Amino acid sequence: GKTFTMQGDGKERSGQAGIIQLAAADLFRFMRQGEAAQREFLVKVSYFELYNEKIRDLLSDDTDSAASNGGLDKRNTSGSSNLEEDVKIRTNAEGEIVMNVIQNEVSNVDEVLELLVRGNHYRVVAATDMNTHSSRSHAVFRITVESRSKEDEPNLFDTEIHDILRVADFNLVDLAGSESVKLTNTNTVARQREGGKINKSLLALTSVIHSLSQPENKRPKHINYRDSKLTRILQPHLSGNAEMAILCCASPAKTYIEETRSTLKFAARARLVEMKPKVNEISDDSGTIKRLQHELAEARKMIEELRMQQQRSANSMDDSSNDAS
Repeated sequence: GKTFTMQGDGKERSGQAGIIQLAAADLFRFMRQGEAAQREFLVKVSYFELYNEKIRDLLSDDTDSAASNGGLDKRNTSGSSNLEEDVKIRTNAEGEIVMNVIQNEVSNVDEVLELLVRGNHYRVVAATDMNTHSSRSHAVFRITVESRSKEDEPNLFDTEIHDILRVADFNLVDLAGSESVKLTNTNTVARQREGGKINKSLLALTSVIHSLSQPENKRPKHINYRDSKLTRILQPHLSGNAEMAILCCASPAKTYIEETRSTLKFAARARLVEMKPKVNEISDDSGTIKRLQHELAEARKMIEELRMQQQRSANSMDDSSNDAS
């Protein structure tokens, strides 16, 4: 299924790797090769899920206490957590969409997988007639990579090299599948509510993809990214500044023919979305501060030298006057 494709069996060194494990391995291998080896990298991981249209940080320290206190029963829940109220989506001064989720620095693939396993322990799953471990939420495993050039002899005045930071996000999304109450037999209020929220967010994503797949002259002027937190979070990437790959899971069984048809229609529309990724470069304030501090020190040194020259010149003129008298 979808989750197995993304995560394998969700364990470390099991030999059943998913896309997340393979992507992380490729990333760290790439960082050691060719031109990339001439750059310094900082890699951070965040892991969160959208459960009933609320964001839960799966790497938060509060997750453990929420589980032990009965708010979340590890991998199976019908309750809620204080985490749902803590994570907010906002737009910062630069127009970037940010969230106050935990970001853990990692230095190798093993550390990435440790965080994946840790977060999976608290994902919301439940049994239905279609799946004994049905995902009740959409999960986003985000790998953020920052890099800058490095040189053997740093030049503090070289702003093009040392003041530019490149930033990229890998959003590895495990979407919960659309649900029919009749087929899944979710006869509890909690399960039906979860299914309704899942379908609502998937409908919003389908609507956004449909709008973006239109020719530019026919595309709506306003695209409703805010209809769901899922599309809101993915807005910077869906809007074109990214490379996007979508894997769809479909069934050949006649029972699920409508679900399969809608899935294939979604995939066909997604292929029409035009993506124009660009390198995200931002000014590194720390490098600018260091350069300005260096310039200030040099300016003070020059002023001091000029003052000393003036003092020597004044002393020399006094000596000449005394000799003349």
